[in-house]
Amino acid sequence: MLVRVVMNQLIRLFFVASAVGILGCGCRTLGFRCEPCPPVHDAWSVSLENHLSNGAEVETWWKGYSDPSLEALISGTKEGNPLFDGAAQRILQLRAERSAANATLYPSLAGFGSATRNRASDNLFFNFRPNPSDQFLIGASTSWELDFVGRIALQLEAADALIESSKESYRDLVVLLFSE
Repeated sequence: MLVRVVMNQLIRLFFVASAVGILGCGCRTLGFRCEPCPPVHDAWSVSLENHLSNGAEVETWWKGYSDPSLEALISGTKEGNPLFDGAAQRILQLRAERSAANATLYPSLAGFGSATRNRASDNLFFNFRPNPSDQFLIGASTSWELDFVGRIALQLEAADALIESSKESYRDLVVLLFSE
């Protein structure tokens, strides 16, 4: 009789574990996957890192003309336009947001502490605690969200796409401003 009860429990446990495993696999999202674009040589596009370090090649092509008025016009366009600085700052902001999103992949640790000092009235008839009393509390907690369904990985993928989009918007702005 005991063997039969144990066998029934094992069979029930097997079916429950199988159902949970099958349902858990159905929750995994793979996201939208597309073929990566082939790399474009720097001769066809301007490198953004050069712009962010103020050593941009697109900013120096006209110096071959040796025209001081053209140089003053283009440098004034770059320095006097808030769109130019705003686009570069947007890229830096998105990079910081991607770093914050990446931090959720790792465990977090939080610590806390407190100290309290209480003094009861001397007029109490029953006072069982020492007067004054001190209470100290210290602790730590840790948490880690495991990415079973791929939510965090897809957030990182979306953050990377936003960064690339902002880089292309920056490049468009540079071309538009300097071509005018």
